[in-house]
Amino acid sequence: MIFTRFNSSFRGAVQSWRAEIHSSDLESIFDRSRTALHDLLSRAGRPVLRLRFILCFNIIFRKIVDEDIIENSFYFCSDAVRLLAISQIIPNIDRAFTKIQNSIDAFIHNGSGWVLNEVEFLDVHEGNFREIAGDVQLRNFLRI
Repeated sequence: MIFTRFNSSFRGAVQSWRAEIHSSDLESIFDRSRTALHDLLSRAGRPVLRLRFILCFNIIFRKIVDEDIIENSFYFCSDAVRLLAISQIIPNIDRAFTKIQNSIDAFIHNGSGWVLNEVEFLDVHEGNFREIAGDVQLRNFLRI
């Protein structure tokens, strides 16, 4: 799985990465992406300090309405996670996947008739932050 940067803001303090997936098996997607996400977030072994990230999946669902097949894409995201050490990456990735899986299951089982067709891509939104007086602000925000 290869992540490419598709968006950057606040002079690079916030970046968005995307990996094309095109698969319908969530369990295998989670297994394959875990290592790639660890590599992306660990920054090749450099210190991981004050890094926040959110994982988001773009998923295409199908629904049959009056003998017509309707396709629609939905975005499922994890909660924002704050990393302070490399050892926290895998446990937080697992918690993010669990949150996304629970959201998808709730969406499918609410009786709407949508069926998972394909996971199109995985987005990772990350930002470096610093804490100021108990609040969190962007690292370069004051310089803009």
